[in-house]
Amino acid sequence: MLLAAVLLLAQTSETITVTATRTETRVADTPASVVVLSREALQASAAPTLDDALRQVAGFTLFRRTGSRVANPTAQGVTLRGVGASGASRALVLDDGVPLNDPFGGWVYWGRVPRTALERVEVLRGGASDLYGSSAMGGVIQFVRRRSSGIDVDVSAGSQETGTASLFAAGKRGAWSGSIAADFLSTAGYVLVRPGERGVVDVEADARHTALDATVRRGGAFLRASHYRESRANGTPLQTNDTTLRHLALGGDAAVLGGTLALRAYGSDQDYYQTFSAIAADRNSERLTVEQRVPSRGLGGSAQYTRGFGARHVVVAGAEVRDAEGVSDELRFTPAGTFHVEAGGRQRTGAVYLEDLFA
Repeated sequence: MLLAAVLLLAQTSETITVTATRTETRVADTPASVVVLSREALQASAAPTLDDALRQVAGFTLFRRTGSRVANPTAQGVTLRGVGASGASRALVLDDGVPLNDPFGGWVYWGRVPRTALERVEVLRGGASDLYGSSAMGGVIQFVRRRSSGIDVDVSAGSQETGTASLFAAGKRGAWSGSIAADFLSTAGYVLVRPGERGVVDVEADARHTALDATVRRGGAFLRASHYRESRANGTPLQTNDTTLRHLALGGDAAVLGGTLALRAYGSDQDYYQTFSAIAADRNSERLTVEQRVPSRGLGGSAQYTRGFGARHVVVAGAEVRDAEGVSDELRFTPAGTFHVEAGGRQRTGAVYLEDLFA
């Protein structure tokens, strides 16, 4: 028993997180509630999607019990410790410091980051708005990418005609390095209504997505371009949704005045399409009620400076800006006719933060 305790303590002290304090810190040295899932832990999980793999973290849930394999994207917001169970943007999801939350609706497309491209996942449970802004009221989930060279392929198949494939390939030549990553999922899903209540309109909630990204690095600078495509049937023939998302991120880390300066900038463009229907009481017929298109875009950037003073004193200072714009363009079909409804807006936010750490 004593030997096991010593081994556990050694393992804990070597685990590093950057999410808790925005700088590298041993998990054992931070008072925040942080869980780090290593690449080995993710590979050992039988879950076909990232959000299902994250269910092993206590306090992590989605808005609905159903995961991203068959759930509508708008229900894929994150709840940490029960905070923000009805709001999609109460927990912030990051990919190497770049937000993954939908800029207009706040939900998350979990298939955007290929699983084989991950080094680890850090989950900060509890309010983190002091360092990450109002979108992190419930906490922060950060995906940390691999930088090692090599090739990794993960392919699986299962029931309900489910198939997944994830690819990561990286290499280095001189001062330059690069990687490509891809993720694919297709499933026939299952009928969302209990057998005794089903009608003719109840069909499987199938889904498929394809994600592809490429990263180029030189020294501490990087450029990443990604493309994501998703389509779903939401349980009836007339209820579907499709998403096409393009994303560009760039950044760099450099030594400045005895410390480290980290810069990030990103932009995304998204086309979202969804339909809604009214279903008869006997569930044997349905009528199209709404056809919705939501084009949106997001821009943002951040700068952070970190400097240590002695062995036990670290100062972190930074600033962030975000700009989100979107429109909900709807056609509503009623017995009285078809009506066009449009609503949208633009949101700009900015923040600064300062943290002084003494060990």
